[in-house]
Amino acid sequence: MVLIDLSEDAVEARRQAETVGRKILAALNRLYELPGKQHYCIPSIGITLFSDQQTGIDELLKQADLAMYQSKSAGRNTMIFFESARPV
Repeated sequence: MVLIDLSEDAVEARRQAETVGRKILAALNRLYELPGKQHYCIPSIGITLFSDQQTGIDELLKQADLAMYQSKSAGRNTMIFFESARPV
């Protein structure tokens, strides 16, 4: 998912992205009733923020992917931001 119209202020943009991420986690964490069984989804979300136009789409996807795998390693049902050269 790509969020548009986030704040130009990095701290505020991060807060806005985190708010959306928490809403996604909450929506996906509900119980799903499937025919004959119940199912739970345990999502992992990786987020990357960018402000310059020089970062290519492939690099942004790579950063979000790395952050998502960090999220899975952290126990799933989490959200991790990729920042600088390392996910945090």
